[in-house]
Amino acid sequence: TFSGSVDWAMVGLELRPAGTTMAVVRDLLALASSEGLEAQKDSGPADPDATTLAATTDATPVLPEVFELKPNYPNPFNPETRIAYSLPVDSEVKLIVYNSRGQKVRQLIDGFQTAGFKSALWNGRNGQGYAVSSGVYFIRLEANHQVFVRKVLMQK
Repeated sequence: TFSGSVDWAMVGLELRPAGTTMAVVRDLLALASSEGLEAQKDSGPADPDATTLAATTDATPVLPEVFELKPNYPNPFNPETRIAYSLPVDSEVKLIVYNSRGQKVRQLIDGFQTAGFKSALWNGRNGQGYAVSSGVYFIRLEANHQVFVRKVLMQK
């Protein structure tokens, strides 16, 4: 079962039923209700085995205080990894994957984004759609004239 505290402004989970997963969903719904929040369990049409859990409040959304490129998860990864970052203000954003020789492998994001907590999924493919080989890659985030880099490992 689930125990602990939840930052409800950040809740938006996709859970796949397995073992105690449904118990976790029930516990989160009960916790949301006990904190006076409206929560709902909703099965989406895209994946009938997935459950979307969302909690809503009337509170103003919490915005990050600093620009940040968080560690990707999982790392090492195969076949995909999630890259999380935060934007405290609306910004032009570039999120680019480079190989260990500094060559651009794939541009994940290139455009304007509103402030908030963001994430992108890299499926381990290059710009032409081919799977990349095992090895070290670098994720580079450019936003608001700031640059952040993280090392990631593709492991087949």
